[in-house]
Amino acid sequence: MKIAFVHAGQGAQVAGMGKDLYDTYDIVKSRLDEAESIMGQPLLRAMFEDQALLDKTTYAQPAIYALSTAIRDLLASRGIVSEGSAGLSLGEYAAFYDVGAYGFETGMRVLIHRAFFMDQALKANEGGMIALRGDIAQAQALVDAVEGLHIANINSPQQIVLGGSRESIAKAIERAPDIGIRRVVPLATAGAFHTPLMKDACQPFQDYLRPVPIEKPSKPLYLNTTGKRHEGDLKPLMVRQIVESVRFAPMIETMIDDGFDVFIELSPGDTLSKLIKKINREVRTFHVEDCETLDALMKEMESHAI
Repeated sequence: MKIAFVHAGQGAQVAGMGKDLYDTYDIVKSRLDEAESIMGQPLLRAMFEDQALLDKTTYAQPAIYALSTAIRDLLASRGIVSEGSAGLSLGEYAAFYDVGAYGFETGMRVLIHRAFFMDQALKANEGGMIALRGDIAQAQALVDAVEGLHIANINSPQQIVLGGSRESIAKAIERAPDIGIRRVVPLATAGAFHTPLMKDACQPFQDYLRPVPIEKPSKPLYLNTTGKRHEGDLKPLMVRQIVESVRFAPMIETMIDDGFDVFIELSPGDTLSKLIKKINREVRTFHVEDCETLDALMKEMESHAI
């Protein structure tokens, strides 16, 4: 058995996230209180009761990071630790914490700035995203046929997300049937994440990161941008990730090849768990987002099922 932690990205946020864990476990309460103090904004109100506020990029990113890392610390207090870590998009920042690349406060401050720079880029370059039910070859054919369209996420072998300007998204929806793509779903995102439309966020984020201490990971870390285990300096890839494709499916396949057979998702919802099952049905997946799912995982651990 080889356990990996995986962490969800922006879009997983939902009002009420973490509330029962916050009310039940001091370690979670302390972490989320600290997050709000660092941010200096009503983060807990957004997380627990204000969906409209939580959906803002400047709240969603710190909120998901704070909860994911709090759950990680809660599991560690129960003796459950990972042997490697990964995330989808924003979720990588919780993975950086899990592998010891930085402490919680540093991660929060990095995310606060990243969210701000990305929010500014979104306002300057309006765009959208669509999910396709099709393979990578079909997705690439559509990208080749529509100017200004880009592959943003390779989530599973049959789920590809494209991003681009609003005009290119509209054209892609029209052209998809001609390429044999049967289903196209417009996504309710703030913009075209992981595409060149986000480039305005890169230079200020790179400048901000320059003096930030980032340590060498203490255990295997797998990254979206390469789809592989990371070696070397993290900072360039943290910047590149803003405008480059999320190679989630290739990354998970690499982790499975490296022996990981249990994936525990530490985020609101179970989206990543479902994607991982689409990639490989043989591995075991669990998710922890509240007291009920925590108890279910602990029962599995105690019964030696994992």
